[in-house]
Amino acid sequence: MLTSIRFCAAITGGALLAIALSTAACGSGTDSPAGPSPTVQPPATTERDALVAQYDAAGGPDWTDTTNWLSSEPLGTWYGVEAEDDRVTKLDLCGPDGNNLRGTIAPELGSLTAATDLRLSNNFLTGTIPSTLGNMTALEILRLSNNALSGTVPAELGDLTNLVELRLHRNQLTGELPRTLMDLTNLRRLRIEDNAGLCAPADADVQAWLGSLDEFESDCAAATSARADSQRRPAGGAAGPEHGPFGLAAVHGASYAPGRWLVARTANPIARLGAGATRPPESSRRDADPGGPPPGLAHPAASRPCGTIG
Repeated sequence: MLTSIRFCAAITGGALLAIALSTAACGSGTDSPAGPSPTVQPPATTERDALVAQYDAAGGPDWTDTTNWLSSEPLGTWYGVEAEDDRVTKLDLCGPDGNNLRGTIAPELGSLTAATDLRLSNNFLTGTIPSTLGNMTALEILRLSNNALSGTVPAELGDLTNLVELRLHRNQLTGELPRTLMDLTNLRRLRIEDNAGLCAPADADVQAWLGSLDEFESDCAAATSARADSQRRPAGGAAGPEHGPFGLAAVHGASYAPGRWLVARTANPIARLGAGATRPPESSRRDADPGGPPPGLAHPAASRPCGTIG
């Protein structure tokens, strides 16, 4: 013990207080118990990180166009990316026939909080819609149509209060639209048709909300009875009676394959189509975004550019 005390004292310059305090720690040969380690926070996802994550999640090396992706060039020069002050304002990877995205939507895209426009339509994306997209609160346009997305629509999309247009059609989505979407007071256009079973709830509140939109298309929003054979009509035939929880007539459009049902909308408020009514012209209902070719075409490439499809 004396040797230990002398050793410690030598280190501390002979201070008696140092000897007294160090006898237990230094003389015993043991260290003082360490306090709890501070929590190390992971680095925040940068704009570039988010884009790289999408590249990795969707087979980036096989994309049709990868101009400047993964390079040190400004983000605004990457294919499909628009940026201001190194903040991504738009990500458009659909193109006339998609950009051959094969994989999933990266949850990291939710960190692109300055983006007002996200378009991933007309690709081969699978998996679910990440709930983190609800963090993209500046979004005004969200187009995920013409993919193979599955699962339900995340309730977090109801946080996108600036959203004007939401297009989820032609996927494999199921379940009910979340009622949180009713918080989207700026939403004007919503399409959910051609999914595996994505339906709008049939209660009065949802009916009123859908009735306020400029465009709503679904083949599963009406009550089951609305799809009975007695209410169907062949292409070019007379429209059936009004039906469904929204008081709308489901119209079997002449330009679509058998079994294709649309909620027809011509203007706001909804034009109701009763017996003997004629189908509204395409120009009155779909000019803003025709939404793609009729079922049966191999890929949207055979139709219109992404700006009008997705």
